[in-house]
Amino acid sequence: MEREVGKEGKYLYPFWDDDYSLGTIYLKHEPIVHAKNICILKFIVQGSKRVCVQNILSEGNLNRGYGTVAFRALIKLSIYNQFEEIFGKIQSDPPAYNIRLRHFF
Repeated sequence: MEREVGKEGKYLYPFWDDDYSLGTIYLKHEPIVHAKNICILKFIVQGSKRVCVQNILSEGNLNRGYGTVAFRALIKLSIYNQFEEIFGKIQSDPPAYNIRLRHFF
């Protein structure tokens, strides 16, 4: 995956698992697979055309645009694999998580 520039002007590098049925996108500050994750986006491919976002984790890294960069990587991955739909569900618990998800989507 190509590097991206984040909100703070730093380069960010998305990586993902080869098994797309239970997918994960890892966002890192370095172009090394074993570098520390700064954001993790978990998704599931349903059928052959739908992608369901399960969770976006970026503890301690809120409001830096990392989730946006991870989601852009998911969009690129979906286009490459000819997925037709990306969706997610807003959870009611905990309330703070629900607010962040609404903001994100």
